[in-house]
Amino acid sequence: MNLKFLAFKNLNTFIKLWPKVILIIMILPLFCSCGKRIEKITINSFTNPKKIPNGFSKESSFCVIPAKNNNQLFEKEISQKIKTILQDQEDAIKEQKNANYYLTFIYGIKSSTHIINVPKYVPGQEQTIQGNIYGKYGWYGGYTEQSQSTGSIIYVPEEYTFFNKSLFIKVYDADLYRKTKNEDLVWEGSAISCGESSDIRKFIDYLLMSVFRYFGKNTQKNIHLDTYSEDKNVDWLRKTYLNKN
Repeated sequence: MNLKFLAFKNLNTFIKLWPKVILIIMILPLFCSCGKRIEKITINSFTNPKKIPNGFSKESSFCVIPAKNNNQLFEKEISQKIKTILQDQEDAIKEQKNANYYLTFIYGIKSSTHIINVPKYVPGQEQTIQGNIYGKYGWYGGYTEQSQSTGSIIYVPEEYTFFNKSLFIKVYDADLYRKTKNEDLVWEGSAISCGESSDIRKFIDYLLMSVFRYFGKNTQKNIHLDTYSEDKNVDWLRKTYLNKN
């Protein structure tokens, strides 16, 4: 076997394909770009296995009810977005007297201040070096040279304010409640993010889309999801909501 010939042949093949490789490298980011990473969201959910051993059945019906009325317009907006997500999952939205389940939700935001040691580069000191130059015929002259010693890294304490943004959803058996007035919890889920942004209205869409990924399921642990500025699911929710209202 002529290894030199194979190497030469493969090299020629690579040279021919190189323009296509460059093109793929250039357009690949257009397909996989998800924007700037924003915050990490932590999801947790629980189910009542006696009620929904396999999750909610297809075409289940829900009545969406805010747990509190602190900001009625904002809660109305959240309610409509929840209904949009449920309908996209082929679930029905009905009045209280006809729904299979009552879905309640509550959101919140809390701030906390932390001291973080931030690394900072400190340049080294400037030094002046002087000397003489000698050659074959004696002294040629003097010279001056400026130099800088190696810098160092120090840690400086800085104060940061972070905001915990949260969304909690609970689903109850509506049929049982209408008959007995007992609140039988069927499913509950939570989505929590922490970062420097205090814009709960912006982040509620990320919290909604994240927690509904596990709607009717038991995560059995905390699930950590990254959020990005360009999220097709969040964009879909916002556009659908605007078109309906």
